[in-house]
Amino acid sequence: PGFVLSRPLHALHLPDAVRADADDSKRDIGAAVRWSQAAAAKGDPDAEYLIGSLVQSGIGIARDPQQAFDWFKRSAGAGNVKAMHNLAIAYVQGNGTPKDATTAATWFARAASSGYMDSAFDLAVLYEQGLGVPQNEQQALHWYRIAAHAGDRTAAARAHMLETAGNP
Repeated sequence: PGFVLSRPLHALHLPDAVRADADDSKRDIGAAVRWSQAAAAKGDPDAEYLIGSLVQSGIGIARDPQQAFDWFKRSAGAGNVKAMHNLAIAYVQGNGTPKDATTAATWFARAASSGYMDSAFDLAVLYEQGLGVPQNEQQALHWYRIAAHAGDRTAAARAHMLETAGNP
């Protein structure tokens, strides 16, 4: 069976200017796209992440998974943890790039080690299922506990399942 992500890819942290649920008085998608494109062209990792998010979702700009992947890769390489997470998801899903669970695990680990808890959860899933990494329930439990400590209830439940199953 294929890997199912714990979080939807589009659960992005977008500014009010582009969020669909934002008050209309705060929304100016065109301005957000123009500002972000100019800043991304100058190498701003947050703007690169935002452009990747917009291109991935098709908000205010044509949807293009390959281009989104490229923007996430640039931003992740510059240290943006949200971009690292989305890049890992792209590798898991083969969205804009060939599927590569091993590379996904590397990016999830970088983001999780930098404090991004959704990546900690997803890295735990990879370890639990042996996708892109050797199956290792101790590592899965470790990353589930980290995500649970940050308030992730699903991670807490999965950690509890591993603990009570007599594993780690």
